Amino acid sequence: MLPILAKSSSNSAEGGSVFKGSAETLSDEMLVRAAQTGDVDAFDELCVRHARKVFRMAIRITKNREDAEDVLQEAFLSAF
Repeated sequence: MLPILAKSSSNSAEGGSVFKGSAETLSDEMLVRAAQTGDVDAFDELCVRHARKVFRMAIRITKNREDAEDVLQEAFLSAF
C-alpha cells in the first residue's frame, strides 16, 4: 500500500471532522472546501479517491515505480 493512502486519525484530537456523515457521499468540491479549513479527514478522502489516478499518470511519465510513488507523495504533500 502506498503511504499516502494510510488513514490518519490526527483530526479526532482536534474535535472531529468538519463534515458529518459518510465522506463517500460528499462531492470532491465539498471535500476540498472542508480540507481548506483544515479537515484532515476530508483531505484523506480526497487522497484515497484520486491516488490511483495520480499514481498511474506518474508511472507513465517516470517509467519507474519508486519515482512514481515519490511523485504521488510530493503531489499530495504540495496539495496539503
